[in-house]
Amino acid sequence: MGVEETAENAEKPPEKKTKKRQILDDLIDAISFTRDIVKQVIPLSDLQILRSFLRWGTPSLIRNLDTRGGTRPVLGHHFVFPPEIFLGYDMSLLAMEVIPYFMSALISFGAEEQYDEMHAYGIPFHTCSAQKGHLGLSYEGRLDLDVVVAPSSPCDNGVGAYQYYSQMANIPLIVTDVPMYQNERAYQYFAKELDAMIRQVGEIIKQDYDFEKVKAAVQNTNESIMLIREINTLRKHVPNPIESMFNPLLIGSQFFMTGQPERPQFYQEVIDIGKRRIKHNDYPGKEDKIRSIWPYMPIFFDFGFCEWMDRQLGIEIILDIFGYYMFDPIEDQSYDGIMRGLSEWSINFPMMRQSVRLAEDYIDDYVRLAKEFKADCAIFTVHIGCKQLISLTQVLREALKDECGIPLLMLDIDVGDKRFVPTNVLKQKMIEFKKTLF
Repeated sequence: MGVEETAENAEKPPEKKTKKRQILDDLIDAISFTRDIVKQVIPLSDLQILRSFLRWGTPSLIRNLDTRGGTRPVLGHHFVFPPEIFLGYDMSLLAMEVIPYFMSALISFGAEEQYDEMHAYGIPFHTCSAQKGHLGLSYEGRLDLDVVVAPSSPCDNGVGAYQYYSQMANIPLIVTDVPMYQNERAYQYFAKELDAMIRQVGEIIKQDYDFEKVKAAVQNTNESIMLIREINTLRKHVPNPIESMFNPLLIGSQFFMTGQPERPQFYQEVIDIGKRRIKHNDYPGKEDKIRSIWPYMPIFFDFGFCEWMDRQLGIEIILDIFGYYMFDPIEDQSYDGIMRGLSEWSINFPMMRQSVRLAEDYIDDYVRLAKEFKADCAIFTVHIGCKQLISLTQVLREALKDECGIPLLMLDIDVGDKRFVPTNVLKQKMIEFKKTLF
């Protein structure tokens, strides 16, 4: 691994007179506005888990994105890196792929302007919107980063996109080598890659690494992992006491609250809500809902879609690809032990695990989860940019039918761009799909 040399003489995009870190302020304003709207307009008995997420997540996100007038370094990282590893430095952290989808969820036109700008720049329309979104922000001058870190996996979209920062934006880019196997040798190897990466980050931003802060963050995440397991136990209950909207909120908590004390507090509140609903037989949405698992991503551009499924359609989302961790808390709290543990977390993080392992592992995971969570059907968002997993959809459909007796619906979609397939078209497909069940 190493830092790619920036190309001093490379052709650069024309400079634009925009605030260099405007998007950070936009995200803070968006979540603060959403919190205020929910607090002032939505009845207390409704959207309880969303209300809890905004209560705990807003201060955590604001604390992370605050650049203190531009004096605090900003690091952009690929989403598969555990954010805990970076918390030994005083800097703002941005999971690059999450930014455009966060915008899609909270801002009217999402990252559509950035997608279009990248299409005009020459990036094909069928590449991943997660990458086009953050590239567009950087191209516009709204996302000025001090350093960017990326892995050599899990997908070609990401591997290709991150080269922009070193070759065109003159931003230091650190690339780690991800092993193409998953065992103790791989975890030890990648731990060394993470250690080298974090040392290079310190050299670039000229800060010393505070390992005690990392230990505290890992302890918060250890607690969060155990609480997620308890939440998933509740989601196995029939009826399920946790509304479908929890799935995209769980993703938000993974990136904006990771390592922070607010994250386990949010999960504990979700558990309390779920237990209370079971006790009082008070479940969200329709009573006799059909249980669906989503073996890939949720829809980010319309969180209301989850509520529509619960309350009107009667199909609930039990979990998606980000809803089940295939790794354990880190027990060894030494420096080497935590690096090794963070390495295992990263290699087995949702989407990394499914994209770099053999296809049979992915199939086995979701056949098992379909049985474990008593799924009635599966729904696969065939995201236009994720060609490495799209190729498995038919094989997965056959496996779920043969081994679980459940159908799989494939939704051709861009999960971050509502223009690709409008929400009303998706709803009609869901309505027709429901008619085929039972």
